[in-house]
Amino acid sequence: MTKKEAKEMFDRKRNQGMTDEEILYGLYSAFCDGIFDDDELYAYSNVLGYDITDEFINASEEEKKNINLWFK
Repeated sequence: MTKKEAKEMFDRKRNQGMTDEEILYGLYSAFCDGIFDDDELYAYSNVLGYDITDEFINASEEEKKNINLWFK
């Protein structure tokens, strides 16, 4: 998916009433399900306006998929 396509998808989600936080959670869930990898998660999050923390980047694969560490 291109950056433009991602922006358009996020705009559609917002028009459906989703918040950016809900969209981000969806991106994270897709990452946990193996739909896309770390780099794609970072890129899509950036398009949405979020930066991935160094703590997340440096975490193990197992830790990255532990939702309790990242979402409160």
